[in-house]
Amino acid sequence: MSGRLWDHRARLAVPRRLTVAAIACFAIGTASVGTMVTLIGSALVRPLPFPHAERLVRVWVSEPEAPRLELSYPLLERLADVTAFDAFEATARVRLLVTGEEGGRRVEGEGVTPGYFELLGLRPAAGRLFTPEEYGLGHEGVVVIGETFARERFGSAAAALGESFATAGGPLVVVGVLPAGFTGTVEDDAGEIELWQPIDHYVSAERRARWDVAAIWALGRLGPGADAEEARAELASLATRLAEEQPATHEGRGLALEPLGENWRAPIRRGSYLLLAAALGLLLVAAANVSALLLAASLARSRVRAVQRALGAP
Repeated sequence: MSGRLWDHRARLAVPRRLTVAAIACFAIGTASVGTMVTLIGSALVRPLPFPHAERLVRVWVSEPEAPRLELSYPLLERLADVTAFDAFEATARVRLLVTGEEGGRRVEGEGVTPGYFELLGLRPAAGRLFTPEEYGLGHEGVVVIGETFARERFGSAAAALGESFATAGGPLVVVGVLPAGFTGTVEDDAGEIELWQPIDHYVSAERRARWDVAAIWALGRLGPGADAEEARAELASLATRLAEEQPATHEGRGLALEPLGENWRAPIRRGSYLLLAAALGLLLVAAANVSALLLAASLARSRVRAVQRALGAP
């Protein structure tokens, strides 16, 4: 009796083990594929969180060995004449030494042109943005800060309004706080962007006049009836003229255009697709393993079925 009971339990244990193994294999494979699909969808497919994001583009100075170079301030002014754009703004990286009782801390920020916030559809979480007059010289003491900076230094966004903090270049008064989650549009190795200033407050008049000082990130929006190829044609024509007018800085150089965010999405895209292919391969291996387990179980029970048929079982 005990032998028959052991045999019965053993035969029941085989399907249980197969079920657990099958579920584990498919769970690992589907989880890997699902994770990669979610990553690709959120990072590479989902539009950027700005109005008319599909029309936002980045313009670069390009060379054969360096396709993405920053712009000079005089070049930025010339790009504003490209008719394919219905808006064209720029930002420059800002680095400030914020001082206080706890010591000094370097803060990353952006210097922005007058239409920058409007182009991105940004509204302050507290306070206001810069007035048109504050973009000009003589209003250098104003600043807009990020929500994280406001919370860490002043306790909350509302408490930061009207407060000032000391920097190596002089005190700055907070006039507004941007919503949490916005970290600017500088896309290289900058740290967390924590504050914004009018660009003319940070880029000196001497630098704004020089073609050989490249520190501007250009951001444009294609007009409703324009496309990227039309803009590229205008940029190519402008690059030809600049090579003749400013040979010291633009001979052998072009002007490139790409969708906003493409310079960081391109490396992620290549790696993500490779990982997705690996995840699909893992799912196929899991399916093959489950098939092999089921086949092995079927072969193991073939002797039992043969005996059952010999005894007249249907």
